[in-house]
Amino acid sequence: MNGDWKIGDFGTTTAGTERRLLISSKQRGTTSYMGPELFPEHGDAQFNQMSDIFALGCITWELFFQNIAFPTLSSVYEYARRQTVLARPPVPPHVNASRGVAENAVTLVLWCLAWQSEQRPTAATVSGYCFELTNSLLQPLVQQPTAVV
Repeated sequence: MNGDWKIGDFGTTTAGTERRLLISSKQRGTTSYMGPELFPEHGDAQFNQMSDIFALGCITWELFFQNIAFPTLSSVYEYARRQTVLARPPVPPHVNASRGVAENAVTLVLWCLAWQSEQRPTAATVSGYCFELTNSLLQPLVQQPTAVV
């Protein structure tokens, strides 16, 4: 173990969901982490790997803001019905990071929680964004070499 955090068990997607939508007549996912596309107004739910990106956004929200983004099934359903952008919450005071990095983290969380699945980032994009955020946090810790005279 190297001390890295791992987030897992996004069980809604299956093989092939990166190329097409799958249709399900059954509820898929955990209530507070289900994407709006899983609450259709008419017909069956359609999902793909972007449903897991929504779940990642919910988990990241919970870690960052220390509360649940969608505490009830009805709150996710209402979000799906309103089809609006989530209000940008302030960076929590407990976050000990540069304000710029923290603001970018909030941007990533809200991007993952886009109500339209096609507007969410891919897993590769999220990974790259997180890598850049991590580098931004670590940059001040890297000491500049001193010149030997």
